[in-house]
Parts: sequence; structure tokens; C-alpha cells
Amino acid sequence: MKRTTGFVSLRLAFYYAAFFAVVGISMPYWPVWLESRGLDPVDIGIVLAVGRWASIVTTPMVAQFADRSGERKRLLILLTCGLFLSYLLYGFAVGFWAILVIAIPAAMFRGAINPVGDSLTMTNAARGRTDYGRVRLWGSVTFILASFAGGEMLARWDEDIVLWAILVLIGLGVVSCFFLPDTAVERAPKQRGAFWLLVRNPVILCFLATMALLSSSHAVIYAFGTLHWRQAGVSDRMIGLLWSEGVVAEIVLFAFGAAVVRRIGVLNLMLLASIGGLIRWTLLGTSTELPVLLSVQALHGLTFGAAHLGAMHFIAQAAPAGYSATVQSLYNAIAMSAAIAIAVPLSGPLFEAVGGKAYFAMTALSVAGGCGALILRGLWNGERLALPEARPPI
Repeated sequence: MKRTTGFVSLRLAFYYAAFFAVVGISMPYWPVWLESRGLDPVDIGIVLAVGRWASIVTTPMVAQFADRSGERKRLLILLTCGLFLSYLLYGFAVGFWAILVIAIPAAMFRGAINPVGDSLTMTNAARGRTDYGRVRLWGSVTFILASFAGGEMLARWDEDIVLWAILVLIGLGVVSCFFLPDTAVERAPKQRGAFWLLVRNPVILCFLATMALLSSSHAVIYAFGTLHWRQAGVSDRMIGLLWSEGVVAEIVLFAFGAAVVRRIGVLNLMLLASIGGLIRWTLLGTSTELPVLLSVQALHGLTFGAAHLGAMHFIAQAAPAGYSATVQSLYNAIAMSAAIAIAVPLSGPLFEAVGGKAYFAMTALSVAGGCGALILRGLWNGERLALPEARPPI
């Protein structure tokens, strides 16, 4: 049994390593490639925003298909192949409009991969075949390695290397999907209006609101953290180390994820994320001294890591039978994408007006997320949710 468990974990770890290596290149360096193609900052912002909103709309639709069909592995193969072909088309794109058109399907494929993959992993975790945290941490490891490698590549070659690196890594992602376990997943029962019953469920709504608040509290640091620290005189090398420190803290938490969930519990992880945000954002709003920055960046393990780990295990325990991918997609689309897509533009004028004190607004969001976790504790009894039967038409 242990040998089988280890083999399943290895295959899932390969998938996460490949997928997050793509993110490690594309998140910091894709705008550099877009700029090399003649796009100005406004054009780049439009391309990135349109892609994100397109994925928010389509990801739940793909997840519903995954639940109704019971498919995970073959669907992931199709999605990663579609992502590869989309990025291959970028090599032939000339001008803003051509790039914008390609950005829409690329974002649709990319956005749907994560919830379907997480659903497959959590299904295996629920059956005792793997530990989500220990396979997911390899994604964080390759994110760091790819980010550093991307900087080195740009120092040696021109901006086209970014697209080629992404294509190679997506290719590895396609290969990794062929090695994924073909785990049998319970199909969602055919029920008319099931999606709307899910999104109207008070427990699901409270969960999504809580995670949206905790996620959006990262808006200022994601968008303006580096700029704020550079203005304070922190060197670029040290800034890179500060970002890496946060991901390392996340890796440490994921390494002990199963034990942490058993000891603390799902909802207490969300509360820990709120407390971590209260401390982290308040201190970042008051100081840019290096000892303070080094201390608070370790709290990324709580503000993101604990929240995400709690969300994954909440979905595994609470999602109605057969609807795990749909709930995963709602979490990704609403809490991880839409919340950030709304919060980042709003944080821009705030940061411009008050500088680092914009972090105090992030403190408020973290506290609100903690309140949401307390409300969720009163709504959810820890058991799997059941969808009510659809009422027959009168």
C-alpha cells in the first residue's frame, strides 16, 4: 500500500512541478515578452485583464463538465494540449489585437487546469493515497527555481526566450498529465439547476466570501510590494530573497500539511491566515526596515499557505458528492481570480495616495476574512453538504 501511495504522490508531484514552473516564468516575465512585441503598459494591462476575466467565466463551465463526466486525467491532457497550442500561436502573433485574441483561449485553458488538477489530487488524498500539501509543495519549489532561471535566461538571451521557456515547460506539463493516476471519480448526479443550488448554498457562499477576503488582502503586496521596497532603498537582490522567503514559508507549511490539518482543523487554518494578515499587513504599513521585512515575509506561510490549505481540505470535506471540481472552480474563479482582479486596480490609487499605509486596508480585509471564518464555523457542522432536491414545476 505504501509503495502504491508513493507512486501516486510522485506522479502528482510531477504534475504540480511542471504546472507551477510555467507560472514561475510567466508571472514575472510574460509582461517583458509582451513589451518586446511592442505593447505599452496600457496594452499589457488589457491583455492580462481580459484573459483573467475570460477564465473566470469559463472555468466553472469546464469544472461542471468534469463533475458530470467524472473525467479528470483525460480532461487535463486536453486542457494542457490546448494551452500548448495557444502559446505556440503567440509565436506568429503580430500586434496588440492578434495577441489579445490569442490571450482569451490561452487564459481559458490555463484557468481550468488548476481546479481540475486539485480536484484529482484531493480525491486521492481523501482515499489515503497521497498528502495534498506534500505534492503541492513541489509546485512552490519549481516556482522559485523557474523565477530565478527566467532572470538568468533574460540576462543571456533576448525576450523571445520567455515564450520558448514557457512552451518547453507546458510540454512537460502535457507529459506529466499522461502519467497522472486515472482515478475513478464519482459522477455528479443529474440534477437540474445544480450549479445555482451550489452557489446559493449559505455554507458555500460564506466559504467563498471568506476566501475572497483573505485572498484579496494580498493585492497591495502583489502589485506594489516590490515598488514600495525599492522606494525605501531595499536592493533588488534582497527583494528577490524576500519574495523567495515567503514561498519557502509556504513550502514548509505544505510539507506538514496533513498533520497541521489534523491538529488545527480546517476553519482554524482560515483564522490563522486572518491573524497572520493582521500582523503582516500592519507591520508592512508601518515599517520598511529590513529586520521587519524579513520577519513578516515568513508570515506568507499563514496569509496564503494556511488559507489555501484550509480551502482545499474544506472543499474535500464539504463539497456535495460528485461536485468537487465545480466547488474547486468557484474557489479559483471567485476567491483566487475575481477578488484579486477587483482588489488590485482599487489598490493602485490607494497606494499612490498614501504609499505603504495602503497595507492598513489589507489588514481590514484580513480581519473581515477572520470574521467570515467565524461565521462559517456557525454554519457548517463539518459534514459533507447535500444539495436539496429540485422542486418540480407547479
